[in-house]
Amino acid sequence: MDYHGVTYNIPVIIWLLDSYPFHPPCVYLNPTPDMIIKRPHAHVTPSGLVSFPYLHNWAYPSSNLVDLVSELTASFARDPPLYSRRRPQPKQSSPLRDQSLSRPFQHVHHHQQSDDVVYKKEAIDKVIRELAELSLQRVLRRREELSKRSTEG
Repeated sequence: MDYHGVTYNIPVIIWLLDSYPFHPPCVYLNPTPDMIIKRPHAHVTPSGLVSFPYLHNWAYPSSNLVDLVSELTASFARDPPLYSRRRPQPKQSSPLRDQSLSRPFQHVHHHQQSDDVVYKKEAIDKVIRELAELSLQRVLRRREELSKRSTEG
């Protein structure tokens, strides 16, 4: 999702129950250890259960996972349900630190930032692959419906 021009990944778990697709899936936030669920949030309980109109108004066959993910993305872009925990600041050994000692830390920090970029890119690529699979599922389901209609009519 995009928030203030920055792309973020909101980790969710979508459970497809036995009654799916006739009943909506269960959607939960799955925050990483460095994330906290925003309290209060209009669409997310403190336990991470997601509840919003698209799920409440679920109607098969018009409701589907691709549209669900789109609705989640739009809703969470307006009001993000997660935020990052503050990372503890490294303790300084003395107030008169030698500047040369901070250079290795800066190098490590830069390396961590580039690892974060790689992680974010991999996460985005994964979401794109999953959306493509969901889109393919929707196309196949529509073909199946058209096939049933043509054999019935």
